[in-house]
Amino acid sequence: MDRANRVGAIISGFILSVVGVAGCASQGGSSSPPKETSLRVSGSPGTRFTVEYRVGSDSRRVTITLTESKTTATVVELNGDDLGCNVRKLYKSMSVIVGIYRDGRCLFQTECPAGTQGTRIARIWGGWKAEEY
Repeated sequence: MDRANRVGAIISGFILSVVGVAGCASQGGSSSPPKETSLRVSGSPGTRFTVEYRVGSDSRRVTITLTESKTTATVVELNGDDLGCNVRKLYKSMSVIVGIYRDGRCLFQTECPAGTQGTRIARIWGGWKAEEY
């Protein structure tokens, strides 16, 4: 792939990450009371990853291995949406999908495909954005 195509692919990937993946669009702010928000990570059995997340001024780090019976892990649940995270896979050959849900409904989702090490998700006005690395 030549340089122009690589740059175009990177820009397209970033735009998709900011807007959200099909079927899971970002939602704007609301004046209604905060609702339960959760961070979920999905992948194949045996996938191992570390999540460093921040909720308000509190930050935590957890390492999770997905199993045959549990291919989706709920990392954290909170009231409101003041959440940011860094999901780092143990092996680049693995693939994970990271989603932010409110009351069980997907608000934002991004894939961290094979060949990448991880993804950072940050809260922005009106939604979230993701950056693969």
